[in-house]
Amino acid sequence: MRRNERSVSETSDWQSTEPAPAETPRGRLRFHLLLAASLLGALLLVLLITTQGGEEPPGTQGAPYQTATACQGCHNATYTAWRQTEHAAAWNGLQGSGNAAPQCESCHTTGAGTPGGFVSNTTTPEMVNVQCEECHGPGSSHLSAPPDQRRVTILVNYSAELCGTCHQGEHHPFYNEWALSGHADALMNLRGSPAANDSCLQCHSADYLLEPESTRKPSIATAREGITCAVCHNPHGSPSPRNLRMPKAELCASCHSASPSDPLLHPQSAMRAGYGFPDVAVDQFMPTVNCDRCHMYAYNDPNRIPPVTTGHSFRQRPEACVTCHSTPPFVLTIEESAALVDRWQGETLELLSQAQYSVAQAEVALRRAPGLGFSVTTIGEAQAYFTAANDTKNFVTADGSMGAHNPDYAKNLLLRSRERSQQVLTMLTPGRIVGRVVDASGAGLGGIDIGMEGTVWTTTDSDGYFSFQFAQGTHSFILYRDNVEVGELSNVNVQRDLEADVGTVRVNLGGGVDPVFYGLGFLLVLVAVMAAYVVRQGRRLKRVTRQVRIEPKEEPKEEPAEEKPG
Repeated sequence: MRRNERSVSETSDWQSTEPAPAETPRGRLRFHLLLAASLLGALLLVLLITTQGGEEPPGTQGAPYQTATACQGCHNATYTAWRQTEHAAAWNGLQGSGNAAPQCESCHTTGAGTPGGFVSNTTTPEMVNVQCEECHGPGSSHLSAPPDQRRVTILVNYSAELCGTCHQGEHHPFYNEWALSGHADALMNLRGSPAANDSCLQCHSADYLLEPESTRKPSIATAREGITCAVCHNPHGSPSPRNLRMPKAELCASCHSASPSDPLLHPQSAMRAGYGFPDVAVDQFMPTVNCDRCHMYAYNDPNRIPPVTTGHSFRQRPEACVTCHSTPPFVLTIEESAALVDRWQGETLELLSQAQYSVAQAEVALRRAPGLGFSVTTIGEAQAYFTAANDTKNFVTADGSMGAHNPDYAKNLLLRSRERSQQVLTMLTPGRIVGRVVDASGAGLGGIDIGMEGTVWTTTDSDGYFSFQFAQGTHSFILYRDNVEVGELSNVNVQRDLEADVGTVRVNLGGGVDPVFYGLGFLLVLVAVMAAYVVRQGRRLKRVTRQVRIEPKEEPKEEPAEEKPG
């Protein structure tokens, strides 16, 4: 604090003893001359920078961009196809739209805003249009790299975000709608499936599907992209409209179609075509209408909100029906179209609910069948019916349209599912066998096992009664008591859901079987043991008595008489 105070004091003393240079006439003149010279130098520097080499920066001179013509040397076929795309004519398309504006130019040129990229049509005319390097990045390093380094010196990006830098917003919301679609979540949904494997990436990952080298294809863990724009559209060009990689009728079906290895995987195409199950008649629905007519309904109307819909959410809308059903004899309003689809889906949901219940009953019957005496052959036949019922039900479920893709075929599939489930129940519903086991005197016998081929199916209760379910057919059973055969039930006719009453079954237990005889036997053994004990004790007593008789009897000794004194 004192040091600061001293500095202030010293400064004050100096200012008080000598005037500031600017305060003198000569000082003021020198200050103004120096300021003017500085401003003049700055102005000359700005003029030098802005006028060197022309009125604007030199564009690609010495920059990494090479333009599409440089790519043509190695990629002539791709270059030729690209020349036919709208990307190759993007600049003229903008200028001819009647809405050209400077803020639009970055999406109709290459490298705008980056060193060596587009600046203006007059200064950098070679950078107009959406060329190779707009997506792949500047190509100088790629061109000069040795052959084994060409791949790593150019950008290969399959993400939807790359396309979305331009194809988004209120006037062309392709990316915005795609982000809300199932395609955007395809990879994430696959990772959530316990049955997923790398082969599924063929329809769930752009970087797997489009990678040309099999050794470089990613796994489920390393894949980065779902079903992005490049899966359906080829930015390098295609004979199909909108640069589609194949005709519309084939494009969706390349993934949304049942395969021989798994007929229940994405079966939308098979559902529309009405095939897949040999025991259900083929019933094709609207064969001339492609998927996009319903799932990619689009419009461009500034009076609507939103003003533009591209259809890239892939959600069906009733407005799409009206685009076809607007002339006799099949005229539909938007409301009538929505009501028709609702009716199809409501009927399908009702039938699906019934089919699910029937299949669940059939599954329970299959699980119980081995424990009810059904034969392996019968169970095998029932399993085939169950598989057919379950597959047709799952086919409708996996299609996901709830009948909208093919209402009649979906209905027939679910009816067949119920029919096949009922066949399982008809084959595997058991009957019930009841009766009573008694002895020769008519008393109920508990603990009697009723079995067949080494398996005990039930045991009588304490009064001899039994009741158990068993497979349909004519069967015979053996009665056991303590693993000893004591009788049989012969030719019992068991019918589905009916009771077969065999009445009273009398068995002759024979000797050694009735508990009374066990008790008598026990008493006899007990008597024998006691008798042996008595005999043994008698013999012992006899030996003691004999010893007493043999021993001699000692005679008492006489004492000498006392002599009397004389």
